[in-house]
Amino acid sequence: MSKYENYIIFRKKLENDPRVLKMSETLRTSINEVLGALARLWFLADDFADKTGRFQYEKEWINKRVGLPNFCDALPEDWLQEKRGVLYLPNYQALNNKSTKARFEDTKRKREERTSEESRTNAGQNSHTRKERKRKEKKGKETHTTQPDDEREKLFVIFWEAYPMRNGRKVGKEEARAGFAKVAESDLPAVMLAVQNYAGYIRQSDGKAKDAFRWLRKPAQGPGQEPWREYVEPAKEQANKHHPKLKALI
Repeated sequence: MSKYENYIIFRKKLENDPRVLKMSETLRTSINEVLGALARLWFLADDFADKTGRFQYEKEWINKRVGLPNFCDALPEDWLQEKRGVLYLPNYQALNNKSTKARFEDTKRKREERTSEESRTNAGQNSHTRKERKRKEKKGKETHTTQPDDEREKLFVIFWEAYPMRNGRKVGKEEARAGFAKVAESDLPAVMLAVQNYAGYIRQSDGKAKDAFRWLRKPAQGPGQEPWREYVEPAKEQANKHHPKLKALI
């Protein structure tokens, strides 16, 4: 077992983690909702926790931001702890500090450089032999792994679960999946935050949700103007912005 495998790190095994299953039962909600809330907790920590993983806010604030009442109380102690009234994430510094990220990026860069150098060397020796062609075909299969697609598909499942219904149903799932696949990797955390905020805004305003693929797509004026970007703010701010009369009701 990895040193930090008992932490929230998103991995294939997380959806079958007994702690996730227990949280789903305790909170009486779906596993996808729990996974989405855990992802948002990590994003909140990135923005609002100090380098040791300590939050400046209370449980109720976190519960509202992730969209699940009693969420913090349902978390196991190895994911969220409270000492003297202060909440913090264990092992957060080791998992998320700049030096760890820098080491990861450096290792990735060196591995890519070695792979590139090996390709040039082998190609120069005898690129036309049958053995070389087979080696390249094998390497191509290893390079084009399906893992990134698998991870994005899992995020899409969470996204689709969170996206609000219109007239009691959701349509255009395949179009939404295609739109989600085009979202830049660096924008995925913001999209996952925005969809929960959008769902909260629709609930508060009794509005009608757009089709998900229209909400995701890039407009004619270019990137940076996608509809979802308007909802990176929490649902409360969105309701006040679009419906000022709701301000007194929230």
